[in-house]
Amino acid sequence: MTTTLAGPGAARRAEGAPPPSRPVLTGLDLLAGGSLLAVALVAWASLGLAHLGLHSLPAVLAVVVPVLLVVALVVARVGRPRVRLDPAGLAIALGCAALAFLLTYPGFSYGVSDKDPGGYVSHAISIAHTGDYGFTDPVLATAGQDPTFPVQLTSPGARFSGVWVRDAPTGRIVPQFYHLWPALLATAYDAGGLFGLLAAVPLMGTLAMFALVAVLRRAGTAMAGSAAGLIAAGTGGLLLATNMLQVWQTRFPTTEVLAQALYVGALLGIVVALQTGWRPAAGLAGLLVGVGWLNRADGVLLVLLSVGVGAALVATRRWDSRATWYAAGLAIVTPHALLQAYDLARNYSIANGIPSLRLLVAVTVACFALAGVLRVVGRRPLAAAARGLERRRPQVVVGAGVLVVAIALLALGYLRPMLFGKAYFDYNDRTMIRSYDEEIMTRLTWFISAPGFALMVVGLAVVAL
Repeated sequence: MTTTLAGPGAARRAEGAPPPSRPVLTGLDLLAGGSLLAVALVAWASLGLAHLGLHSLPAVLAVVVPVLLVVALVVARVGRPRVRLDPAGLAIALGCAALAFLLTYPGFSYGVSDKDPGGYVSHAISIAHTGDYGFTDPVLATAGQDPTFPVQLTSPGARFSGVWVRDAPTGRIVPQFYHLWPALLATAYDAGGLFGLLAAVPLMGTLAMFALVAVLRRAGTAMAGSAAGLIAAGTGGLLLATNMLQVWQTRFPTTEVLAQALYVGALLGIVVALQTGWRPAAGLAGLLVGVGWLNRADGVLLVLLSVGVGAALVATRRWDSRATWYAAGLAIVTPHALLQAYDLARNYSIANGIPSLRLLVAVTVACFALAGVLRVVGRRPLAAAARGLERRRPQVVVGAGVLVVAIALLALGYLRPMLFGKAYFDYNDRTMIRSYDEEIMTRLTWFISAPGFALMVVGLAVVAL
């Protein structure tokens, strides 16, 4: 799979050939990657200012514009790549974007905080009005001064659904979720009012589609030539733009669509770095993964995956400057992500079962300590294993193993109701409620279809084998 994504150029470098003097990027790479970099920086700046109680559109621009200039200077200093316009790839991406536009604009006008999307929208407008990620509930504050003053809570610790009480005596409210998405929506609201807020949601889906088309364009070209790359890009873009789940989620103001854009953008950065050796692309990937952690509590899983891959690179002596750039991009965002996860939104992290900070640090240190030991003690076996995986037969064996595991997990999903029965979850430590998690594959099949899943398996087989 790595060979497929990296392309023949990476294989030549693995064999000792010098890398090209100037990496080649396409217009599609720049359109997708540059747009997602700008969005990630705007979102991060919006969040940082909201956490400081200083959010406003001029303040966001005052932070982002100089940072973009610094990024441009760093890229120019590292080595400007050659740019190939790739009009065919751009045309496919723009065509898919036009189709996605027709299906998703405008987003749903959901502003009632009874469920997640309304909670994000309400929080965003609150940030836009107050400049702060939290606010003071005057009724709750009055009750803090006068215990006889009546206050109705919808559930323990929540003034309303998703409106969590941070400090009852002062009336301090910090809404339930992580704050990156509402902070970004607040900036969109400042820029264009309610229309700007609603338009920002499908914009994220469009950017995710651009990034996916760019990834498929590169991967398909690496596998079977430029024509195959165009076919893969067009097919993937059309399937994503017209998929019912994608259309719905791209109109729904929740964090999933931003997470999709950030992580597909990170994948694009990794593919570009593997194929061209261009280090800033790896830095972009690390940055997007870090911002993804600011977006969702489960973003820590991608961070832990990065730790595991980094440790493997250290152990096998394959850590290079691209890995350093990736780590730097991730490290820039990590302090803010830790602050939010373990302080500013600590209650939400606990509710989602996020590992403690002590455990997270221990796992990271243990992984790299083990990698350091293996680097010294297991140098020859690891080097032999790494060389073996560069040959075709071991790659087929590993790919077949991945394919078998994927098919087994897919089958387990369908068999889950018969094997494990009905699923429940503990609601507010008071009662058990049906989650219907056991029916997830049945419901996904309704959206994606059985032929769709079969096509996924075929696609995985093509890549893995």
